[in-house]
Amino acid sequence: MADLARLLKYELDIDLEREFGTGSLTSVVFNMINWFNARGHINDLLRVITNDRPENHMVQQVVHRLLDRLPSQGSGSSESVARGSQDTVPLQNLPTRATEIVGRDDALKQISACFNESRARGLPSEYVVHGHGGLGKTSLAVEYALLHAGKYPGGVFFLRCSMQLDNAISELDFYKTQRQNNLDNNSPTVLFKKHLLDSTKPVLLILDDVQTLQEWTNIHGSGFASIKGVDVLITTKLSRLPVSQVYPLCPLTTEDGISLLSKFRADANSNSNHEASAEIAHRVGGIPFALSIIGIYMRKNPALPWREYQKSLTEHGLETLRQTEELAGTIPGKYAVPIDKIMNDLLQSLSEAERRAIEYTAILSTINPMEYILIGILKHDKSLAFRPIPGYSDPATSIIDTLARDGILLSQGERGLRHLGLHELLRQKVLDDLRSNRKNLDSLHAGLFQYAFYLMDFEPIATSEVEDKIKTMRLLTSHSYSLEILQLLHREGHIHDLDSVIAFRNQHLDSIISARKLATRLGGETVFKLSYRFPLQVHLSIQVCVKTQDITRAQELIAHHNGRMTVTEAKEGTIYIIFITTS
Repeated sequence: MADLARLLKYELDIDLEREFGTGSLTSVVFNMINWFNARGHINDLLRVITNDRPENHMVQQVVHRLLDRLPSQGSGSSESVARGSQDTVPLQNLPTRATEIVGRDDALKQISACFNESRARGLPSEYVVHGHGGLGKTSLAVEYALLHAGKYPGGVFFLRCSMQLDNAISELDFYKTQRQNNLDNNSPTVLFKKHLLDSTKPVLLILDDVQTLQEWTNIHGSGFASIKGVDVLITTKLSRLPVSQVYPLCPLTTEDGISLLSKFRADANSNSNHEASAEIAHRVGGIPFALSIIGIYMRKNPALPWREYQKSLTEHGLETLRQTEELAGTIPGKYAVPIDKIMNDLLQSLSEAERRAIEYTAILSTINPMEYILIGILKHDKSLAFRPIPGYSDPATSIIDTLARDGILLSQGERGLRHLGLHELLRQKVLDDLRSNRKNLDSLHAGLFQYAFYLMDFEPIATSEVEDKIKTMRLLTSHSYSLEILQLLHREGHIHDLDSVIAFRNQHLDSIISARKLATRLGGETVFKLSYRFPLQVHLSIQVCVKTQDITRAQELIAHHNGRMTVTEAKEGTIYIIFITTS
């Protein structure tokens, strides 16, 4: 094994352990040959091995037997690939997968089915794989290319869209050859498009990591997707691109996460380690990139029990993963990036309202908030300006749905009654960022305080009369959530005298309910106002106002409340009945 590692490193600059694992010699060699075969470079491997041991006929016979056993790649037998025949599929600029592929069979089938259907109907063949960082979008695209290379005798071309299009194309072997004959001095993009138009064989074009809508507009304007015979596979963090076929890539399930860990160390899936591995997969949110980092580290430390690593991850969370990444080394593949950058990219890709929802969820993680709580907090956050979203009467609901669909918010339960949270690493990252931005954190706490008192202002209906179980659940939980939010703010130092604030809250609860009843009788509406200043001692002021135009009726009702209300006339005959004023 050591001789083989040396040979690959010095002759081909390939790290044996990083690329092919540390299993038995047979499995490593077979993985290695499959890897070279898929890329059309098996002849390079054969040349290096035979040149290193020219006198050892047994070695060369074994290599040839292995080549004969390899399955066809669709573009000719393994033997023809080894000889570099004209049928060999050129895989240009295709990176090494950053993670092992587990739990993505459905995605691979969907991509293949989409391209087959589009070609059959004569439509542009393009498919988007969407998901946040670390889910393995690039690895999935590479896996599809390797599995289906035989369908694309015209070549597989991989473009990094994080750079200018001309620069991405100039990385291709195609351009390095063509530029020598570029007498008209055409740009790389023009030359590449001409090559695709002139090709008589099917081509796969991978557009990796489209980061902005403007980038997509520029790339799409090149016309690649409309060229007959070209399948375009796009990976992006953008949730909405003007493409009809989109596959939302989600985190791995717990069982798939365990399977991924076992790719690096088989004992991850043993009976004795299953529980610890499941907890690890859960704590990193099923993110393949994070699981791969842990897998590499555990493979390098075969005596380390999974339970001990799980305890460290539970106690220290993100810091443990950072240390793991440092000790394990960066995941192979030049497109792999550190875990912190993945989370930064995720947070930066969110809209202001989405980022706010994530921050509120991180702060409220200790009280396990229900869906309606987060939606209500967003709706009452005066710093947010929502735009209408087709199909949603409430844009805040759309934001929560999108974050849950993309696996950023973890949900438990049925829609409308879901408890929402974040995986532990993202929660710690968000809280770390908030602690370094105190102004933003104070703004979030102020929003929570306002909402804690808003939760007292609800229509009291007996649960037996409520048919809608979502509304029933809200009635049952509103006051407990209000109390828990106030207790959280007390722990954060924003409320010094919690008992006085809670007493104030309880004292005026019946008056708030009475105000709602009064508004109903007058055909008006309630206007809730809360005045306060952080850090809160005992002093705060609440006004529950009933807005109505029925002045006469209002005066009659006020007479029965022993001066607990005052009336202030406003313009056009509208009055505001100030029901409570307390300091």
